[in-house]
Order: sequence, then structure tokens, then C-alpha cells
Amino acid sequence: MRLGAARKRSSVAPALALPYPVLENAGLRLRRGQSSLTVAAPGVGKSQLWQNLAHRMRVPTLYWSADTDQSDVTIRTLALHTGLTVTEVEAKLTDDWWRQWMFDQVGSKADHIEWVWDSPIAGKVLGERLKAFATVRGQYPHLTVVDNRQNALTGADEYAEVKQVQAKIEELAKETKSHIALLHHAKGDYDSGTKPIPQSGGLQNPFKTPAVGLTLYRPDEDNRLAVNIVKQRGGKSDPAAKYPHSLSIDFSRATVLGFKPERDAA
Repeated sequence: MRLGAARKRSSVAPALALPYPVLENAGLRLRRGQSSLTVAAPGVGKSQLWQNLAHRMRVPTLYWSADTDQSDVTIRTLALHTGLTVTEVEAKLTDDWWRQWMFDQVGSKADHIEWVWDSPIAGKVLGERLKAFATVRGQYPHLTVVDNRQNALTGADEYAEVKQVQAKIEELAKETKSHIALLHHAKGDYDSGTKPIPQSGGLQNPFKTPAVGLTLYRPDEDNRLAVNIVKQRGGKSDPAAKYPHSLSIDFSRATVLGFKPERDAA
């Protein structure tokens, strides 16, 4: 296709506005119509990061949370938007006045996200969920998060299933113009969560298909979350995971810190 034709057809996929300057300044681009893969050991904070991104991007979002149940997500959401700790939120949910106050505070701040709790995650069902979202809201989600890939596998032939899931996600991203973010647990040498994961560190070459590959780890006992952009098609990347970008995460409030004020995030 010639450049002029590409311009007329708006073939350059728009990037979602990132609420974290650290990631924006690192050159990270999450484009609609493409997919990304985030790999980290359990407990490092990949679900916390993507839940914060989903809330603070404030774009139509479908979040398939097969790895975290409805109660935990509700408590995290209330903590994230009220500034209370998850312990305080859980205690206050038993009081009618406090429960109403918390939900009033969150209100419209979270209604751009539609949650799905089903497990296992199947490519065909994901496609149906995306179509249902478009039917109800009049557009496909700009962001779709699949948390996580393990819940898409039955165990019969993991390698074949991984390829099948990623192929379906690529197809759906292009069809719906949604950015589909797939989350995945690290295994083997990286399941401690304390050392960087290079692009070559994922089992079964999981970064081959997605346009963007992120790996996360926590190098210390503190709450510093290190993000490596190990793959970015057409952009700056760090395949060896030598140059992490640091975010602070407050697990007590389910909050990844360092975000732009809401009025500047659009």
C-alpha cells in the first residue's frame, strides 16, 4: 500500500494515552488493533498494574479477570479510588453508611470497565464478549485485558493451545481495533519474581506474536515494581531486560503510584 492510501485509510493505529509518565517517557506505545503480553511471577503485581492502567486510562474497557475473583476486584477498586487500605475497605463494607459512601466515591470513575469472571478463558467466548460489549455500548472496547493466559489452557497440549490463543487474540485485536493485553505467569528460573526476565526468558517463545512484550519483577523486598519493555514492534525495546523502568506499588491500597492527576490523563 502506498503512503497516501495509508493516510486516507487511517491505517496507523492510535496509541492509548498512558497515565504513567515513567512508561510514556520510556517510549511505551499500546496501540489499538494490536496485542501485548505481560509476563511476571505470581504476586509481583501484574494484575495490580493492569487494573490501575484500566481504571486510570478511562477508556471503554473489557477486563476478563479469571485469575482474581469479584470480591477481591471490588475491594481493590474501592481502595484504589478512595485512598483507603484494602483492610479498611473490607471492614467498612459491613456498615451501610460507609458502604454507600465508598460506592458513591467510586461512582462513574469505574463504570467504563466491564468485568468478566468466567474461567477458563476461551478465544471463541472472548470474541462473543467483545461483540456483546459493542452491542450494549455502541463500540468495541479500546482496551481488553485477559488475566491470565493460564486460565485459557486445559493442559492437553499447552504448546498448541498457547499458539491457538495468541492467534485468536491477534485476530480479535485487528477485527475490533481493541488493544488486547494478555497476562502470563513466569515459570522456571524466573518464578521467584526478583530478577529481570529477558525476551528469551519466556517458555515457548511467548513474545513472538504480540506487538509489545513487557516483563515485571520486584528486585527488593520493598514495593518497587520494575518494568522492562522487552519487545516493541517499531519502537524502543530492551530484549535483554537490562534497563528497567521503576514504579512504586502500594499493595495496601491496590495502587500503583506515579500516575497523572485525572484531569491530565486524557
